[in-house]
Amino acid sequence: MKNTILITILTGSIILGGFYYVSQLNKQKSIENQQENQLTQSQEERCQKLANQRKIDMDKENPDYFLSSFEYHYNPNTKMCVLAYAELRLSSIFHQSYMVIDLFSGKEIFKKMLLNGVKEENEGSEWRHIADLYFYQKEVRVLPTP
Repeated sequence: MKNTILITILTGSIILGGFYYVSQLNKQKSIENQQENQLTQSQEERCQKLANQRKIDMDKENPDYFLSSFEYHYNPNTKMCVLAYAELRLSSIFHQSYMVIDLFSGKEIFKKMLLNGVKEENEGSEWRHIADLYFYQKEVRVLPTP
């Protein structure tokens, strides 16, 4: 009888302790997720500010250009702020540029210039493909450079 009561108390204590432990783990995981979400939001805001500043700087430096595309995206998997844009310059020599840049590091990922109005087959598809890869890749890896 005495042993049965002790076993019951011990079993109950283990079960209650297990529930308490699991609830603490869930609470800790929830806090970590919340902190990760706040960091991601902060990085997204930083990315947006850098992209907007880049656009302002481009407008000041190059009054003779036209942006046909200007997109940015913060990728939380790779922690990169990727800016992709295509510009057309209307100066004495007509040329078009395609750029993909990591704004956090300042690294040029892809750059292609078409001079004197020379059109290439699929001129924007390679640039768009590289931009999409960096926008949505799941892990940090070096992608092939053209």
